[in-house]
Amino acid sequence: MTNFVGLSFIIMKRFFCVFLLMISMVTMEARPLKDYLTPIPKSITMLREKNNFSNDQVVRCQQYLLSLHKNKLSKVENLNLLPFLSFEIDSSIKSQAYILRIHTDKIKISGGDRAALFYASQTLLQIIDYSLSEKTSLPCLIIHDTPDFERRGYMLDISRNKVPKMSTLYKIVDLLASWKVNEFQLYTEHTFAYKNHPEAWKNCSPMTAAEIRELDNYCKERFIDLVPNQNSFGHMENWLRHDRYKDLAECPDDCATIWGTRKLSSLDPTNPKSFELMQELYAELLPNFESKLFNIGCDETFDLLGEGRSAAAVKEKGAAHVYCDFVRKIQKLAADRGRTVMYWGDFIVAYPDMVREMPKDAVMIVCSYDQDTPYDKRCAKPESLGRKYYIGPGTSSWYALFGKWTNARRNIANAFAAGRRHGMSGCLLCDWGDGGYPHPYIVSLPPIVYAAGEAKGRQMTDDEVAAEVDRICGCRCGKALLRYGDLYRMAYCHTPNSTALYKMLADRETYKYTYAQNEGRMGELFDELHDIMTSVDLTNAPDWVKEDFAMLELLGKALEMAYHKQESRILSEIPGPYRRLWLKQNRPGGLEDSV
Repeated sequence: MTNFVGLSFIIMKRFFCVFLLMISMVTMEARPLKDYLTPIPKSITMLREKNNFSNDQVVRCQQYLLSLHKNKLSKVENLNLLPFLSFEIDSSIKSQAYILRIHTDKIKISGGDRAALFYASQTLLQIIDYSLSEKTSLPCLIIHDTPDFERRGYMLDISRNKVPKMSTLYKIVDLLASWKVNEFQLYTEHTFAYKNHPEAWKNCSPMTAAEIRELDNYCKERFIDLVPNQNSFGHMENWLRHDRYKDLAECPDDCATIWGTRKLSSLDPTNPKSFELMQELYAELLPNFESKLFNIGCDETFDLLGEGRSAAAVKEKGAAHVYCDFVRKIQKLAADRGRTVMYWGDFIVAYPDMVREMPKDAVMIVCSYDQDTPYDKRCAKPESLGRKYYIGPGTSSWYALFGKWTNARRNIANAFAAGRRHGMSGCLLCDWGDGGYPHPYIVSLPPIVYAAGEAKGRQMTDDEVAAEVDRICGCRCGKALLRYGDLYRMAYCHTPNSTALYKMLADRETYKYTYAQNEGRMGELFDELHDIMTSVDLTNAPDWVKEDFAMLELLGKALEMAYHKQESRILSEIPGPYRRLWLKQNRPGGLEDSV
């Protein structure tokens, strides 16, 4: 009997060892080349040639390409300094398009312009990353790649408490460049340091003119157009709340709006001083940018309904005409400074026939963030009039804590599909910060990656998005991030463009209602949250990834405390770590408002 037990133990031990070996083999399974290519090029032809590059040559090539990016590839005259790597501009290839050839002993990059050579070098760096990470030779192949749209943009909100440090902005720009995004906007209401208006930006740690010029140059070196962005009509609360500007408010006191009673939100479009304020701001802001575009905002002027100071003009002409009159005036200010304006299209969606009243060269941004947005209907109008327009889907990261991944993916896919059918000229992925911006930047990574794929005509799977997040984060965290992003689906929320999770933690006015709606659901949600937290190994991750996941874990703890009504624990355990993590990547201005 003893021998039998001993033999059984040996067999079980060997079986267990084989099982562990099989698990480790699965875990360490080589990832395919496509997991390293984002966005995936239009055409990849694998060749039957055998590569003769040594590992030393591959590393030299990587270092050379990185040095070119650092030393301004856009300005270096002679790029052909490695004997096995050549660059050429080919006039037969269209702008931004390139051909990348990797043969037995040479690599050749041909592009329609310098931007194309830069995009090809980014693809080559991703292939080199694949080769070094997977310990395999460079694949021999031919890649043909061209963008579907001339403009592929991303907008980051810096006016809802959180203004990033310059180091954080540089990191974001580098990531955008790697995905061949070529337009970047910083959504601004009051966070530019206008010399004569310190009241507006005091204690907000604003961007200075010198910082904008520095960032503009950094973007230009990476073939990204930094487009100035200054909201110029609605969303002027951070100006109008000061006594100096209250005379410019459409509604200095409560007015009825489509969102309930509001005040001190939009400028009075009939007051000449509103125009004069924009004239002064534009004169100071625009010279810091080389871009020929300018986003003047003008969204959500929901108080322009005939109860404010422009009531007589609205009664005489109608709200739509009053709106368009003011936009045309400030558009001329921008045009006089050599800029083509962009504007949010939400007001025009309500009055679609007014598109023809807007400046002909102005670029409308057709924006909406629900997964079921009727983008076809909204894109058809500017197309029918021959007007340029962008689609403007969103990352769905705001009012969410952990994001809304499924909504974001569907919203982005819906917008791109409709835009393709109706002749859009570009896209601008919107990353808003409404609700105090408590979430870390990493929450928006999956939607940005997905949108980069859509801009090349490819709908990436969740596994492909997670693989790219893994690559840029230096650890296997992509799937965990997508799981975080779908937590919102486990709890009911009655308010569009928000989540029950955010409301439970941050919206005390609707807490009781949200709590009652989800009382029986939260146990399963917290089980999922705990499982996500323990599933991520950040050992080899860079500091910014560790910091962002620490913030997600902190928000998860705060949410659970809020659900169990442990407010004293929240006040004693959350603010300190929250402040420390915030300040790792962001400026102090706005921090206390977010807390």
